[in-house]
Amino acid sequence: MARLAEGATVIYNCVNPPYHRWPADWPPIAASLLAASERSGAVLVTLSNLYGYGPGPYDEAHPMTEATPLAATGRKGRVRARVWQDALAAHQAGRVRMAEVRGSDFIGPGAASALGERIVGRVRRGKGVSVLGRADRPHTWSFTDDVARMLVIAGTDPRAWGTRLARAVERAAQPAPGRRRLRPGRRGRSGPRRRDPSGGAARDGTGLAAHA
Repeated sequence: MARLAEGATVIYNCVNPPYHRWPADWPPIAASLLAASERSGAVLVTLSNLYGYGPGPYDEAHPMTEATPLAATGRKGRVRARVWQDALAAHQAGRVRMAEVRGSDFIGPGAASALGERIVGRVRRGKGVSVLGRADRPHTWSFTDDVARMLVIAGTDPRAWGTRLARAVERAAQPAPGRRRLRPGRRGRSGPRRRDPSGGAARDGTGLAAHA
């Protein structure tokens, strides 16, 4: 990995091993990329998720935010938190420059998530949908173009280095103007009359914040 990174300006770590392989695969992957960043001098930007925050409980009165402690109790969440902690320690020691971008479930071009073809695609075709989990509970979705733009910023703007950047999850507490939440109908189904083709994700990049 260090050889491949020679001459690079930024290393974008968008790796995602199969979920059941995280505890085994993430430590060597993260260590290899961290060493490559240190040796090459390239900025290391990792695309991460919300697993490290732990199980909550989260609700409208207690939303998950960037300031929420990394208190994961499961193996997958703990390993993602450790990836951040190791990289941050290396940054603070002056060994690397790094940042981490944390997204929620994805919506948008190339996204494979519970809101993708399973819901938005069917709604656009006028078909009913079945919703995983509680359809009436607020949830933030990360638009893929927003995430890509934030990755570029994190790798090129020194103000982002040493920070975690995430879509502000508390913005999901209320639906955006002109949008309606999918609500469960009979037998846990929602019909096409209650649809939100945009997925509720802001496309203008708002709601993205950096915290030291």
